[in-house]
Amino acid sequence: MSAETCEVVEKYIPDFKYIKQDDTRYWDKEFVASLGEGAKIVSTYIYDANIEVHLCEITASYELHYAGTDYIPGKELTDEEHQNAFEYILLGESDTEPVTYMWCSDVEKHCDPQPVTGGVTYKGQDELTPEEMMEEILEYYQGNPW
Repeated sequence: MSAETCEVVEKYIPDFKYIKQDDTRYWDKEFVASLGEGAKIVSTYIYDANIEVHLCEITASYELHYAGTDYIPGKELTDEEHQNAFEYILLGESDTEPVTYMWCSDVEKHCDPQPVTGGVTYKGQDELTPEEMMEEILEYYQGNPW
């Protein structure tokens, strides 16, 4: 094969980021109040900032993969209150779609994206596709809270 016919193929390196979205308004007001004044319920999503999709519209969106929901209490909670909150959220998040879409501009303006720092390393991961990397990241973060 001559040098003129060789094709250079660049390796795709994903840019995984995460966002935390305040979902307090979607949760039962009594439950949120039981966590104390100013308590928040936040959902975490992971996405590849290098991949933009167009869902029957011109505006680009990111494909957000749901990683979990957590709470930020507004008061000191007892162990029992923590356990009750954990179980309530576990039950409530069971209906959450595993993938959702949000306009790229909204993510970048309003959600303070942060780089993913764990779950997968690029060295030695040549055999993994970006989809497999996303699976590893989700598995890592669902087992190791933020």
